[in-house]
Amino acid sequence: MSNAMMVIYPYREQYTWVFDDERVGLVRQPFVQGVPERIEALVADIPNVNGGFPLLFSPNPFPGY
Repeated sequence: MSNAMMVIYPYREQYTWVFDDERVGLVRQPFVQGVPERIEALVADIPNVNGGFPLLFSPNPFPGY
């Protein structure tokens, strides 16, 4: 299984979660279709999270999932 893990840093912009990805020219790209609500649930217990947090993801299952 190959390791294709990536990281972005979502942050709160007004009323939703967004992220930047300089590699592909994205700035304040909003999450859509229920993802902001999922992020809210995941970070509910993290203090001062609105400024951003690292989010690891992969198109493949994580090693040892």
